[in-house]
Amino acid sequence: MRQTLVGMCLLLCGVVGCSEPMVGFFGRVLVQGPVLGAEIELVALEEDGGTGTTLDASSSGIGDFSLLSFETSQTGCVLISALGGDYRDFTDPGDALGWVAHPSHDERQAWSCDFDDQDFNPLSITALSHMAAMRAAALTSQGVPVDLATKSSNISIAQQFGLADAVLTDVADASNADEMAVSVRSVRRYGIVLAGLAQQAATLGVPTRELGWALARDAADGTLDGLDDGDAIDVPARVGDDAVPLPDNAATSDLQAHIDAFLASEDNASGLTEHHVNQDSLPLGAQSDGGLRIITTAVAAWVDGVPASFKLEAAGGSGSYCWSGELPPPFTLDGDGTIRGEASLAPGTSMRVTPPFTVTVVDCNDPLQERSAAFAITIVEPPPEVTILDCPPMKAGEPYDCQIADATGGSPPYHCVQETGWGFPPFGITLEPLTCALHGTPSLEGERYDFKVCVVDLIGSFGCGRVKGKVGRGEAIVGGFDGDYTCDVTTTTPIGTNTGTGTFSCTGGACADPSGTFAGTVDGSGAFTGSSIVCAGCDPIAISGVFSLTEPFTLSSPPGSTTQTLVCTGD
Repeated sequence: MRQTLVGMCLLLCGVVGCSEPMVGFFGRVLVQGPVLGAEIELVALEEDGGTGTTLDASSSGIGDFSLLSFETSQTGCVLISALGGDYRDFTDPGDALGWVAHPSHDERQAWSCDFDDQDFNPLSITALSHMAAMRAAALTSQGVPVDLATKSSNISIAQQFGLADAVLTDVADASNADEMAVSVRSVRRYGIVLAGLAQQAATLGVPTRELGWALARDAADGTLDGLDDGDAIDVPARVGDDAVPLPDNAATSDLQAHIDAFLASEDNASGLTEHHVNQDSLPLGAQSDGGLRIITTAVAAWVDGVPASFKLEAAGGSGSYCWSGELPPPFTLDGDGTIRGEASLAPGTSMRVTPPFTVTVVDCNDPLQERSAAFAITIVEPPPEVTILDCPPMKAGEPYDCQIADATGGSPPYHCVQETGWGFPPFGITLEPLTCALHGTPSLEGERYDFKVCVVDLIGSFGCGRVKGKVGRGEAIVGGFDGDYTCDVTTTTPIGTNTGTGTFSCTGGACADPSGTFAGTVDGSGAFTGSSIVCAGCDPIAISGVFSLTEPFTLSSPPGSTTQTLVCTGD
């Protein structure tokens, strides 16, 4: 069990990459997994995987995710450990096909690295990420460098199951029309694979979660053959004490059959009719000397009637690569790994997927080094053409509602999502998926925002546009913000987290609580700056935010070892 947990933590380091130490920074990671309501501990990890200093961290829920904020002296990897709480995991048909929330009684862990205090590192924990993690753990135990082991394991699993990424791709329930309505194509494909696993587990008569663990054991030795280093893998049955042997084709043809069954069922809400996993077990992992490997995980979609090309990428070896493979017409493969062609859709269709094909790369200077991977190419209508609309400037403390994006082309109807890795709207503002409107009340005067809005069509194709700006000063409110306020208070210190309620009053712009441990000033636009003493003998921590007279508002401290958040309403 310990190897399993360490394996999970090893994976993410390679995906995002470890970097050299630097002095003093705040890190943030957005986790979809066993973190909601759980006891969470973060530990800095050494280069060899050993544990180092325990880090102070605060946690707050964001939908089905948890945001972990922490301070560390280096940008190396950290181990996220969660015990208890609720998390999203795929479960058995009869409850749902895909993902549901249910209690966790097992400790789960994950690694992540190279944090940026201006962005989040999103990650998902599924049966597929477990598979890549256990393979990465096995490779590191054989002396393979951490970065190489973790990255190549993730790439191999993504190639095996026809995904762009096995770890960092968000996941949604492919049978849930509401979730599919706000998902890009890569998210839908991940959900389809998990739905196929759920149906496969039902056929085998085993819990889906146990099937996921069995597949992770199968992947650990580098070959998806139903065996763990030659030993049979038994999966606990749903009913009774008997175990079910893991089929040798559980991760290949048998999974494909169950994916096909799901796609043909009435439960399929993804809008997609095809998804292919590789029918052979790909090499899972890397050589300790940095040997040859294919690092492309998916081929970009082809647009109907448009000539295009896509270059496959390899790494390791001498750096000189020779490619070969038979592709379905009209596609061809050049010796340098470039795929070329002009594909078309049948009249009245919006998408099709080619049969899977296998490509092989050899080191031109060492032909004994050879790697293969399976891919399929999706042909789609041209994606939506996105126009970012002119909206009035935002002002702190003033309600805001404006459609920010529109689109033409593609396969309507459309919805809007934020592109990951491109920041967020101002605090207090949300993007409404169905109307593509920015809605809410911006709360921080002077806050700069820079993010992308993507318009997604019926089959998950999308186009994006960039939104930038700065929140201006709101109009001074007549009468100011004098009065009494009641707050729900969450305080986190190195010894734990406490919650409670408190009150404070403001007169003439000066605010304080009855005990005098909380104090500050609020101006005519509602902007508040102040401080709070959260424990006896502790230094004050800064508190800031923006008041609202019409809805609850949040005052909070910066990330650190000691934090406080107040959600307040006026009496």
